[in-house]
Amino acid sequence: GGWEDRWPGAAEGDPDCQTAHRRYSHLHRILAMSERAEVIRSFLPAATGR
Repeated sequence: GGWEDRWPGAAEGDPDCQTAHRRYSHLHRILAMSERAEVIRSFLPAATGR
């Protein structure tokens, strides 16, 4: 399972697939960061003694 599965042309360097790959990885990074922020936020009340 990799980018090649999603966009077969990405392996050959197809521009459209490269763009989709970049857009997806950027989106994935934002999602991962927001998920991490949610986890941190869920721990905050306990950390502040609330």
